[in-house]
Amino acid sequence: MTGTVDLEQALKKCLDINPVNEYEHIPVEDCLYRVCAESVYSPISIPGFNRSLVDGYAIRPEDWNNLQKGKTIELEIMGVAPAGTIAQPIAFPGKCWWVMTGAPVPYGVAAVVRQEDGYIDGNRVTIESKIDHKKNIQSRGDIIQEAQLIVSRGQGIKLRTIEKLASSGVTSIKVYRRPRVYIINSGSELRLPGELLESGQIYNSNRSFFINKVREARCIPVVGAGLVSDNKALIIKEIEKGLQLSDIIIVTGGSGGGKYDLVLSAIESFNVEILFTGLKVKPGRSTAAAITRSKLIVNIPGNPGAGEIIFDVLINPVLKKISGLNHYENRWINVRLGQDLALMDERFLCRADIFENNGQLIAIQGIKKPAGNPLVVGNAILDLNPGTTKDDMVKALV
Repeated sequence: MTGTVDLEQALKKCLDINPVNEYEHIPVEDCLYRVCAESVYSPISIPGFNRSLVDGYAIRPEDWNNLQKGKTIELEIMGVAPAGTIAQPIAFPGKCWWVMTGAPVPYGVAAVVRQEDGYIDGNRVTIESKIDHKKNIQSRGDIIQEAQLIVSRGQGIKLRTIEKLASSGVTSIKVYRRPRVYIINSGSELRLPGELLESGQIYNSNRSFFINKVREARCIPVVGAGLVSDNKALIIKEIEKGLQLSDIIIVTGGSGGGKYDLVLSAIESFNVEILFTGLKVKPGRSTAAAITRSKLIVNIPGNPGAGEIIFDVLINPVLKKISGLNHYENRWINVRLGQDLALMDERFLCRADIFENNGQLIAIQGIKKPAGNPLVVGNAILDLNPGTTKDDMVKALV
């Protein structure tokens, strides 16, 4: 049996599983936060024509040159070109088109002068040289070129990407199926919120909490019995359900090694490869993991605070990887510790807020925000080694 390992070793072992290799085609409007399963290229240029950026007067090159030379010009308005119409032919000498924002620019024009820079008298407009000398024309393909990459395989889809896909006329895309995560909460002392508590019992907050941690990771939570007492046979039954219904199993509680901590023993009842049975870090020393049927089972502490930290540093990158994301690694940054903490004799993970102070990132735990210092990252995780003191540089997961 593999024993206690460093956090980095544990993460490497857990990441040695394959992504969910199943796909579905979904409408573009439904793909927010999904992971693209194939690269998508724009079938068109955006815009597909030279278009006006303002309501104004589309003028010929010689008229534009006269304005640049400081001359006043007077032109006859040939007509109005609204958005959504085909491009008009170039105006005859001494004439111009009145075009609206987004309308195709008539062929051969040099610029569109803002309508507020012209003085209309009937069907004629006078434009003085004291104008905004921008040409106010957006060229074809200025935003996206035809065949330009919009979203890569393995990239998470955000709102701006959806806008680009829709602008390109894409109606649906191929995405990875979202991983299903089976959640088991073990402990004979637990009761569901709303049930009557008897002496020695507590409400199970882990169920609601980790359901939403899984959702926050863009995965699908699957909850079976919801609660399992400290009974090995019942735990085995729930794990078997999880293996059938999900891609990864998270078991909270029952990891302490005590008489009634039976989760690891239940896991070993399956044909599993034990990855580790403990971590060289606090909290989370009793965390264990195994693989069976190409699926990961992780047993994390039942304490909600400790369980959340282990979820963030160990499970979250695994969920990102099996979701199909190209970039799933934890993002650690260097920060300066802004206070002395209780002395520790082992590696320790804790929550802290990170502030900016004179160009430096400062991590502070559990005290009021420093006056005048903007919050950069809230609820980060600090990685502290024994002997760490105020002003030392430490790593923070953000």
